[in-house]
Amino acid sequence: CDLIGGRITIDFEDKPDHGMALKFAANSLEPIEDGHFLSMRYAQKDELIALAQSDPVDLVALAVDSAGGSVSLDQLEAMIKGSVVEEGAYKRWWEGAKRKLRADRRFVVPAKRNEPLEMRAADVTPADSLIEDYNNARDLKSKAKAVDAILKELSAFDTPEEQLRPVVEDINDTARKSLRL
Repeated sequence: CDLIGGRITIDFEDKPDHGMALKFAANSLEPIEDGHFLSMRYAQKDELIALAQSDPVDLVALAVDSAGGSVSLDQLEAMIKGSVVEEGAYKRWWEGAKRKLRADRRFVVPAKRNEPLEMRAADVTPADSLIEDYNNARDLKSKAKAVDAILKELSAFDTPEEQLRPVVEDINDTARKSLRL
């Protein structure tokens, strides 16, 4: 830090020893906390690499939480690919992680790449998350998958006849509309 010259030297991941004017640095840089994913990627890289191999769901949870609970798949890829998971292995790693994320009710895994990956609030019950997945499904194929998941997890519902009434009504309405088409 050169206070007289008005410059500061910052070690960026891609540019170590990068000099910046103090005024520009104050206006353009944003401090991050020690527990933030990007901070950990710099200071605790080996731990994140080990976590990517041992528990990809926790790694993604850390990244999504650091991004505010919702992240695009492109942003997630930029956070992980190349620095935590090798570029050549990322696609295979992501496919395995995505399967595990879909099984974990804390996450809303998007059907399309342009939709965000979201973390649900901690107080959402498994039954509520299954209904939410159905309500978020946009096409018939996605709705059918959501209904299949509900049927597999029927024991998660305390009063299925009451809790699933809106879902059954929507299925009936969708079936009537489909018959007309």
